[in-house]
Amino acid sequence: MRKLVIGIVFLTLVMSATAVLSASVPKAMLKVGPNYMGFSESSKTVKVGSTFTMTIYVDVHSAINAVAVDKLTFLPAGIIYYKSVVMGNVFGDNTIVSLKPWVIDNAKGSVGPTFLLAGMPPVNNVKKTLATITFTAMKVGTVTLTMATGATAGNGIDPGTTKYTGIVNVVK
Repeated sequence: MRKLVIGIVFLTLVMSATAVLSASVPKAMLKVGPNYMGFSESSKTVKVGSTFTMTIYVDVHSAINAVAVDKLTFLPAGIIYYKSVVMGNVFGDNTIVSLKPWVIDNAKGSVGPTFLLAGMPPVNNVKKTLATITFTAMKVGTVTLTMATGATAGNGIDPGTTKYTGIVNVVK
C-alpha cells in the first residue's frame, strides 16, 4: 500500500511540474522532428552461456519530459534470459527513475511493465542511454528484441516515436 501511495505522489508531482513548466518551454522545443528509440547495436552475436548487454537509446528531436518502455519482448522465448537493468540519465541530474513492479517471464520471453524516466526541464536534440539490460544466452538461435513504449510525450504532445528492434544471434 505504501508503494502505491508513493507512486501516486510521484506521478502527481511529475504531472504538476509538467503543467507548470510547459508554459516556459520555448515554442522551438515543442515540435522539431520525430523521436527514435532503439538498441545501440542493432545486431549482436554472442555465445551460449555468455552474459551480455543490450543498450536502449533515445534520440530526441521533439521535446520530451518522460520516456518509458512498457514491455520488452525477446522472442522466440528461451534463447536468452533477462538478468538485470541499469537505468540511464536521459534528463541529466534531473532524471527521476520509476521502476514499476516487474513481471519477468523468461519462459514467455518478456519483461514488463518496466520503467519510466521523467525529468524537468524537457530535453530536446539529444541522443542518450535510456537503459542497459543484461541477458544470459541460454541456447543457439536468433532472438528479436521489441519494445512497447509509452510516456514519450513532451508537455502533453506526443509527436510519435519510431522504435527499432534489436537482433541477438546466439551461437555455440
